[in-house]
Amino acid sequence: MLASAIAFILLTQGGDPPTQSTTPPAPASTDAQAAPTPPDPAKLVSAMLSHYFRAESVTGTILLTTSAGGVSGQVLTTLSFQTPAYLYLRQDMVAATKRSWLILCDGTDFEYPVPQGMPGSEVGRMLTEPLSVEGGVTSFRDVYKIGAQGIKDRSAPLEIAFSVSDEMRNLKRELTTLNYTGQTTIRGQLCNVIEGYWSEGGRAKEEQYRMAITPDGDLMQYEIYGTVSYSVGNKQIVGPLQVDEVWDVDLKVNKPVDTSVFHF
Repeated sequence: MLASAIAFILLTQGGDPPTQSTTPPAPASTDAQAAPTPPDPAKLVSAMLSHYFRAESVTGTILLTTSAGGVSGQVLTTLSFQTPAYLYLRQDMVAATKRSWLILCDGTDFEYPVPQGMPGSEVGRMLTEPLSVEGGVTSFRDVYKIGAQGIKDRSAPLEIAFSVSDEMRNLKRELTTLNYTGQTTIRGQLCNVIEGYWSEGGRAKEEQYRMAITPDGDLMQYEIYGTVSYSVGNKQIVGPLQVDEVWDVDLKVNKPVDTSVFHF
């Protein structure tokens, strides 16, 4: 249609109509092409959860760094588990005041700290029980559910690594929004970044989260940040304070595990 219009203009001006070329037009420049569709953040998170749920073994570390009001602290989690019922989880406060927590299962018996708030928890008292079909404790996930009540940092990255069904349902409910915000590089690994609002137990909070996930589904970093205040009655005790919690995750899925750690 455009060729016909040009031919008509040239004829009215005394020119010859052009010969229509059979050469295809040059491709549009890359800049003019439509931008690629960004990944679906819900699918990225689902793929990550499935990655850990299917894992037969996980080993590595999770380092929590908490910053608030110019003060910071760290908790290091060292973790190894292997199907069906082998587990080593140790948490250490990285501070002048040393304190450790341990959950251990050798495939027959398991040891764990007294749950927080119960007599003996303040002095690090440990309990030991056998695995039991009758008691419903037969896997490393079962042991973790019991022992996690007494550890220092029961974090989202830790819950994701163990993929306990109840906790995964809670996590999905707490991540109230999912937004894909681009890519970043962490420890040499290209990661997709997802951000949004986080609400503990469905309660509204002015806190946000950010997570970085590799294309293979490995969680590399998880962060929660926001402003918090603590009040008693009408009196504000603390805050408002900007609080930032960052978990640097270095867990290897289905890689060789040092089985010597699974012994009392």
